[in-house]
Amino acid sequence: MIIKIADTTFSVINGGAELEKYISPFKCENCINAEFKIVLDQSQDFMQKRSVMAIAITEKLIGKNVLRIHASSICYKDKAIMFLAPSGTGKSTHASLWNKYAGAEYINDDQPYL
Repeated sequence: MIIKIADTTFSVINGGAELEKYISPFKCENCINAEFKIVLDQSQDFMQKRSVMAIAITEKLIGKNVLRIHASSICYKDKAIMFLAPSGTGKSTHASLWNKYAGAEYINDDQPYL
């Protein structure tokens, strides 16, 4: 599957069904070739593959002034809002409450790129 993040395309190989579902919002329908190829180990589980992929993507985006942040992010009234806090303090819960009570849309629930 070819995904596009920050105007950069990545071909993700051996991701498996669970990872492909996870990255599907970034799928580039019109892309034929990717700038970078990420080949994952088929023996790894979803979390391992996700971590390796995130590190590879982050490494390639550093030179493009893109930063990966530990946060949850939503869109509310055409504005992006990020909730930053230590693990376990309720960032995802906060985002889900905005979704439930204010109609905010999820952008990313864990480590969005800025």
